[in-house]
Amino acid sequence: MAHRTTWLAVSLASALSVVGSASAQSYRDLTLVRNREQPYRSLLQFRGGWTGVEAEGDTVEDGHAAQDTLAGFVYYHSKDVTRARDWALDMYAGTDGLYAGLKGDLFRGQKTQNRLEVYGRPRAFYREGYIQGDKNVVTGQYEGQDFGLRIGNAQVVEKGLVLDLSAFYRRFGFKTTDDPATRIDYVIPDDYSAFGGAVTLEQNTVELDRRLGLPRQGVLWTITAEYERNTSKRVFGFSSGYTSELPTGVYRGETHLEIYAPNGDSGVWEIQVDGGLYDSADRVIAYRANRVQGHIWGDGTLGYRMVFGSSFLLKPLLEVQYSRTLDLTGVSNKQKVYWGGGLSMSWIFSANLALVMDYSYVNNPSRGYVGIEHDYYGEHQFFVGMDVLFGSGGGR
Repeated sequence: MAHRTTWLAVSLASALSVVGSASAQSYRDLTLVRNREQPYRSLLQFRGGWTGVEAEGDTVEDGHAAQDTLAGFVYYHSKDVTRARDWALDMYAGTDGLYAGLKGDLFRGQKTQNRLEVYGRPRAFYREGYIQGDKNVVTGQYEGQDFGLRIGNAQVVEKGLVLDLSAFYRRFGFKTTDDPATRIDYVIPDDYSAFGGAVTLEQNTVELDRRLGLPRQGVLWTITAEYERNTSKRVFGFSSGYTSELPTGVYRGETHLEIYAPNGDSGVWEIQVDGGLYDSADRVIAYRANRVQGHIWGDGTLGYRMVFGSSFLLKPLLEVQYSRTLDLTGVSNKQKVYWGGGLSMSWIFSANLALVMDYSYVNNPSRGYVGIEHDYYGEHQFFVGMDVLFGSGGGR
């Protein structure tokens, strides 16, 4: 029963990644969070299902319309890749990206950590636009791919606090799309290379519930700042509005915060916040369509996780999003706050199989897309699928 319950919790953690809850099983989490504890020493997880969006007031020509498609990932984690038993390997392949990373295991008491990472997105979408009243007016959509290499070294500043320094190289490529079609009066960016360095500070005091394997209390807060230089030369954008080159060098900041507070034996309050701060001319990164768009953005949730018996988990949540974008001419800023909520459920059938279901609504007409076929998006999002997991050993 204990093994089954532990698996239940890990399965839920992966399921909740659909609606933005804390989970190592997502491309963003693996490339941003530096040292998330796993409840297993070795873990192999498969997830597949059906995801989709529903839009309020379809505008099919710019992708604000209903769509449903397949989604999923394969994730492998192991702390037993070398005889020294102080290295951890993570490999991930999902509809949101690809990742492979090898790092020293700080959870075994090491004071320093070396890290090598290869990552990328074979297909990604970009959606540039501006806020006009309650609407988001799309001025340009295109697709691309990006791949990167990162080498880093981390030092333990004090217990639970780690400082990570890294250097990276990235390659970006872009092309127009057919559905929804790139406007004929929008010029897409040229392909370019980028390189630079990053500083990441991470505080991690999260304690796992040893019965469930889920976070029970504590804080995980990752803050990263980077400087990037690129080789882009093209002036791009909406010819009847704002056009510019990318700055030769840009500073960026991103953050991820999780707070857990237990309430009795079967309930936990969860707060999660994600955000980004970029140069307003850093338009490729600012208008990634898989999240809130803008050169300043934020996405926060407040949820209450409940466990019923040993086979059912339920989490209702409230969500707030913030977006600041340039106006049509690129002269001034427009900002908007959006509200919504959702519900996540996980129903365990056996020690290796679970049904996961998620639904969320935010009154943001330009939410992130789902799947990898088209940049289709809407206020309503859902996922229904199955998790299959094989894990062994304790996390630390």
